Amino acid sequence: CRVINDLGLGKNVPIIMLSGKDGLFEEMRGKIAGATGFISKPFEPSTLIHTVEKYVS
Repeated sequence: CRVINDLGLGKNVPIIMLSGKDGLFEEMRGKIAGATGFISKPFEPSTLIHTVEKYVS
């Protein structure tokens, strides 16, 4: 996330981080790195769809 944002490539594109680690600490690390959204694995397909729709619409 950090590299994408540093290059200016994520300026108008939401970045959703998928992680094998869960918990508030990991989610906060993703947000600090520049992620717009965060989903921890395993996840339901409906969770992914809802999250993508939330940031794309």
